Amino acid sequence: MPVWAVTGKTGQGKGLISMALIADYLTKGRVVATNMDIYPEHFKNPYNDKIRIVRLPDYPTANDLIALGKGAADGVVDEDDFGLLMLDEGATWLNSRDWNSPGRREFNDWLVQRRKYLWNVAIQIQSLESMDAQARRSVISHEMRAVKINTVHVPIISAVIKELTGQRYPQFPKWMRYHKAKTTNLETEHTEDITRYRGADLYKLYNTLQTYSPNYPHGAFSYLTPWHLVGRYMPPQRGIKYWLRQILRLPVYAAVMVSCSLSKDCRRYFNADN
Repeated sequence: MPVWAVTGKTGQGKGLISMALIADYLTKGRVVATNMDIYPEHFKNPYNDKIRIVRLPDYPTANDLIALGKGAADGVVDEDDFGLLMLDEGATWLNSRDWNSPGRREFNDWLVQRRKYLWNVAIQIQSLESMDAQARRSVISHEMRAVKINTVHVPIISAVIKELTGQRYPQFPKWMRYHKAKTTNLETEHTEDITRYRGADLYKLYNTLQTYSPNYPHGAFSYLTPWHLVGRYMPPQRGIKYWLRQILRLPVYAAVMVSCSLSKDCRRYFNADN
């Protein structure tokens, strides 16, 4: 079962890549728990009434994690069906200075036993070096490194541009810039996946300027679904199933019309002979 450390320097897209991971879990119908501010009303499908997102306190405790219960139904053994626990500001509770602070042992015990609770875990942190070595060895299995790509290096041409302008690499136009997530297995040191994100459809789904406070006044709660926030105030959804039903009804409508046109009683009823 993966435990990702989503790493990257400030502005490289840790939050965006984390939101992409959250969106992927929600699209597949899995539960997500996070301390991030999420905006379900901006999700692509406003009629979705099935998603489940639990908002944890800014600095969740072991009791908050235990209260989550299981991340999937009893009997689920496939880790691909587990829920996702996404935690931002992981350096707050996984650094060496606070490793032995009150409540930290119970918190870390939950992380070690996360598989029994049917949760996959992702923790946002600046770098692996900022984590306690024991936590890094016992908890983290994969690093998902976020990198913002806004320049391009072209052999020879880039060198000429540097000489002429003093700029090392030419900048991409904004519409061409993207973020790259490189996933590495820390046990084998092999790159398992490289994913690219534009982010245009992800930025509006979460609070990019969120700050975290130990004095967060609320407990854990569930976000309302897009349908509860937006969809129920919109016209009824007429998707492909609706139009397919209308098409399948056409032969019935045609048969009724033909029958009425051939039946004298029917024609007389509708006054068709006058």
